[in-house]
Amino acid sequence: MRTNNLVFRDLSLEDSTMVYEYATDPYTLRFLNWMLKDMSETRKYLERLTEAQEAHPRYLYKFGIVEQSTDLLIGEVELVKLYSEPAGRFRLILNKKYWKKGYGYECGLAMLTLAFKLLRLDRVYASCHKDNEGGLRMLQKLGAVAHDPIEPGIQIGRFAEDLRFFQMTSHEFFSPQKIDMEDNFIAAIVDK
Repeated sequence: MRTNNLVFRDLSLEDSTMVYEYATDPYTLRFLNWMLKDMSETRKYLERLTEAQEAHPRYLYKFGIVEQSTDLLIGEVELVKLYSEPAGRFRLILNKKYWKKGYGYECGLAMLTLAFKLLRLDRVYASCHKDNEGGLRMLQKLGAVAHDPIEPGIQIGRFAEDLRFFQMTSHEFFSPQKIDMEDNFIAAIVDK
């Protein structure tokens, strides 16, 4: 997939160094419950990811985000198709060097367009740490609506207590913003 400023492509072992840079940085990942420890763990992560990318039918659409102007890998974005409903889960990680350029919003538009137009999902879920002001702004700009998926009486971990949950439906995404697929994609070839 390609947008005005970004290219989305499958990650591979050749991306180890760039993935290691953002996936081991405590500041970049301070609002996520995920971090790789070292280069060995980074390679294992990419090996597992490569296997998941080859699954048929594909359920994991995790792409490296490449800045077109520099041809550098700057993060990753993920859409996981859920088995229980025609829905997906959205997640985004950007190297801190590329924050505040509008790339998160551009990634969100592209992935939601992929979810609703090409994969025909009904809704997409996302979560964001309550202190991640940039992430919360991005989700609101995308038209995300607050959503509480936790049933009363269910115990959750301490990290999850600090999360805010959102959902987006295709109607909420396309209608108010009048977004058209061609506005978000220059080209898209997707293995359904």
